[in-house]
Amino acid sequence: METSNVLDPEPMIISLRAYAESAPRYIPPDRGGDGKKARATPLPSPWTLTFDTETTTDAGHALRFGSYQVRYEGALREAGLFYEPAALAEAELDTLRAHAAAHGLRLITRDVFVEEIFYAVGYELRATIIGFNLPFDLSRLAIRHGSARGDMRGGFSLRLSADKRRPPVQVKHISRRTSLIRFAAPFRQRKARSERKRQDNVPVRRGFFVDIGTFAGALFARSFSLASLAEFLEVTDLKFSTDEHGKRLTDSYVA
Repeated sequence: METSNVLDPEPMIISLRAYAESAPRYIPPDRGGDGKKARATPLPSPWTLTFDTETTTDAGHALRFGSYQVRYEGALREAGLFYEPAALAEAELDTLRAHAAAHGLRLITRDVFVEEIFYAVGYELRATIIGFNLPFDLSRLAIRHGSARGDMRGGFSLRLSADKRRPPVQVKHISRRTSLIRFAAPFRQRKARSERKRQDNVPVRRGFFVDIGTFAGALFARSFSLASLAEFLEVTDLKFSTDEHGKRLTDSYVA
């Protein structure tokens, strides 16, 4: 009898993380549908919008200014600063102007950022919207808020624009470091005239949001601050530490 030198393998538990793509919904006519498949939700485009906000240090945490980058397939297309005019003294605004001019950054107000960057790129161009602790930064851009409805009930509906055609952003907290984020259904007609004639089911454009804190927590099973995550990943540009939060803006703080 031949014998084998190979040891019997020991059982091993393997964990797999899977991401499933949802198929177009089909509702038969006898169940209240029209018997047609809805169109699949489009994938995010090559555009990305990354932004961050700086706020006051009081309980209100009102927006002072923020920064953003717009990229296409990873290549930087635009970088800039935005600010809340009512929150800054003229001398602080001069600091932002000088910093933007010295570093080739666009300087715009919060309203312009929301309309021309957040919605024009993040919503219309289907960009992936990226941030660290996105629910907080999104809420700093909000001009009004209310309770979300439907399957986002228990969450918040954040109105970022005075233009009713711009859909609010809905945020629902699931756990300490996990939230559902999406655009609400827009007020305006979503279907073109030709689509209405064909009775096509056009899905609501919910947007694509990536919270880096949640993403890192899912990958590494631990919580991070932005500074500790940058150090953990050994990125080139670490977050600077400062004790100037809430104080008069300086060029070093803006940097």
